[in-house]
Amino acid sequence: MIVDGFPSEPYHVTKLPSGAKLVCLEVPENVRLERLEFRTQTSARRWNPDMGPGLRDHQLPFLLQEHASRVVKVSAAGHIEDIARDVLSIAFR
Repeated sequence: MIVDGFPSEPYHVTKLPSGAKLVCLEVPENVRLERLEFRTQTSARRWNPDMGPGLRDHQLPFLLQEHASRVVKVSAAGHIEDIARDVLSIAFR
């Protein structure tokens, strides 16, 4: 199961099955900002660069550090089909 933004705090991981992996999608900051702006224009999400980092942005490094043994990093800089393939391949390891 993939849920965007979950877990957002380290204790959320205790809600996952013991063998669950946390997939961290990595992308250059400029691409991330472009995608956020696109989501703002095409969805109910209301975000702009002046808002600065949110609470989840601040908590993410702590979450990844706390559960480093479960984290699998995947590049999200490519096409959505490639990203989906890479994430699905993790599910079947």
